[in-house]
Amino acid sequence: MSHCPEWIFDAVASQVANEYLAQEMPIRSIAKKYSDGLSEKYHAVSVEEIEAVSEEMIRALDEVNVEGEAVILLNSYTFFRIVYEGSNMKRKMKPIFGSVDAPTSSKDYNIDGSVKRFKAYLFSVRSSVAVLAPSDWKLSSFEDLPFLKKMAEKSVNILDIL
Repeated sequence: MSHCPEWIFDAVASQVANEYLAQEMPIRSIAKKYSDGLSEKYHAVSVEEIEAVSEEMIRALDEVNVEGEAVILLNSYTFFRIVYEGSNMKRKMKPIFGSVDAPTSSKDYNIDGSVKRFKAYLFSVRSSVAVLAPSDWKLSSFEDLPFLKKMAEKSVNILDIL
């Protein structure tokens, strides 16, 4: 099967949490927008999984009392997961063979793993070693992954839950 890579799943869950905090829309509607978009390219990614990880990310932010910085941190995490493979290693957006967003043969993402990686990122922010997004960076303007850019640009309708 063609499954969504873990780093794309993490970035999408973070983006859903980001959009939820920045807009006045139900998290389920935003998660559905991304679930539908990912499911066009990969084996179905459930709304429930994306929603659960996004909610846990918001809880983790609440636990560390970031308040006004939540949207900035979520945007930075989305940036980090997309642009970097590791703490100091940039992802090759145009590899010699294949595609950077190529599907994986097995499902390698899960709710617990995604939440653990996000909490580790928050710890690295508190330790001042985290990679932060440039202040003007947005997924909706990131040209290197057009399918993610297209999903981020799409507006959400309250009726999309149905």
